[in-house]
Amino acid sequence: MGVKTVITLEDLPQALEITSLEASSDVVMDSVYFLDDDRVLKIFENATIASVEEELKLLSRCESLPIAKPMGEVLNICGKPALIYRRCQGKSLKSAEIGEIKQIGTF
Repeated sequence: MGVKTVITLEDLPQALEITSLEASSDVVMDSVYFLDDDRVLKIFENATIASVEEELKLLSRCESLPIAKPMGEVLNICGKPALIYRRCQGKSLKSAEIGEIKQIGTF
């Protein structure tokens, strides 16, 4: 699929001190970028700030789960809400085998 909102380093707050930006090709609904190999930027294409804030609250309650952890508050990137996450190990599945579906179900 690919990103929907194309950005450059200049579109990001300077306080984040980002030196590299790489678009993800494994996205469907929102735009996702890898920042300096240790963070992930998700730009919510159709969500409201309020719904992204609710997601942030929900994710903060999942602290013990092995998921990407949000870092900081909701940002405004190109007029859209966005969050930065700590990047975690893993990969995007291109297709799922029965064993992987079972793992998701037991998660």
